[in-house]
Amino acid sequence: MERTPKPELGNLKTALDWHLETGNIDAALSMVSGMAWLWFVNSDFAEGARWLASALDGEGIRHAELHATALVWHGYCVGMSFSPAAAVVECDEAIAVLRHSGDPVRLTEALLLGRRADTRS
Repeated sequence: MERTPKPELGNLKTALDWHLETGNIDAALSMVSGMAWLWFVNSDFAEGARWLASALDGEGIRHAELHATALVWHGYCVGMSFSPAAAVVECDEAIAVLRHSGDPVRLTEALLLGRRADTRS
């Protein structure tokens, strides 16, 4: 599978920076969570962890489910690139939020990613 061309990554980064600068944290969290599959397919977990961290650290109002989904992906990327133990903690925090969200798709994704991170610790 081909990697996303570098110019497109630049456009995505510009869009993410704009969302963060304007305080649209929900859009930033949604964007990086959607992009997580790109990092997953390309095995570029360190890059994913950096982008997800920038969205998670952004200041502004956020929906708990969007934050939790990004947190799961961040935990997974961290676990695959740096620290499996830290990944498990992040995934567990996010799963606790998602259990109450009523969104079975996000919860299932979180449980699967959390379990995968757990096997690496």
